[in-house]
Amino acid sequence: MAFFVIFLISAIVVISVSCIINSHNSSTTQTSQIQVENARAITNWRQKRKEAFDTWIKGMENKYGKIGTIVSIVPSETQKTLLVFQERKEIYISSTWLKFDDIITSKITDSPHTTPGTITAITKKDVWNEVKRSSMQRSFGKTTGTWLAGPEKYVTEYQKTPDIIHHNYSVLIGTSNISNPLVEIKIGEDSQIAQRINAIINVIITNQNKEEQ
Repeated sequence: MAFFVIFLISAIVVISVSCIINSHNSSTTQTSQIQVENARAITNWRQKRKEAFDTWIKGMENKYGKIGTIVSIVPSETQKTLLVFQERKEIYISSTWLKFDDIITSKITDSPHTTPGTITAITKKDVWNEVKRSSMQRSFGKTTGTWLAGPEKYVTEYQKTPDIIHHNYSVLIGTSNISNPLVEIKIGEDSQIAQRINAIINVIITNQNKEEQ
């Protein structure tokens, strides 16, 4: 009878463990499937967005002529893309048109904000006190030396991670158009895009000045 009870309990344990393992494997498989499906959905979304953007570029060229330069502040985002139409001598950005003749100045500005670093307190034994305790214990024995050296001492050190600076660049374009004297192109943290757009605008200004001479 005792043998039967032990056998029954063992069988129940084995079945329970098996169910837990199968449940864990099933959960892991479902998680993997969800991750794959999410990755596929993101890829499809990006592809459709890219196709829509390409269609928009073709439409702009068909309507306004050849585009000389395209600068995407945000990939495949029509409202965050600068288009330079050489033949029309106009710039298009965020539904705004700028004539080359109206552009007077261009500069980069930055409005950064800082995320303070975190401070961590680390408490550890005082090294010099430990050296003194060890010396006393060697000289007078562990018990007497420990008593003479006094209690253990601890020191607390504070470690701070560096502050993080988040840049927020913009290109400010001054114009001779009274109704729209200042155009701000918001870039974000990408300094290279800000520098490229600013350089393009300054080249346009230089070329316009040469033509006027």
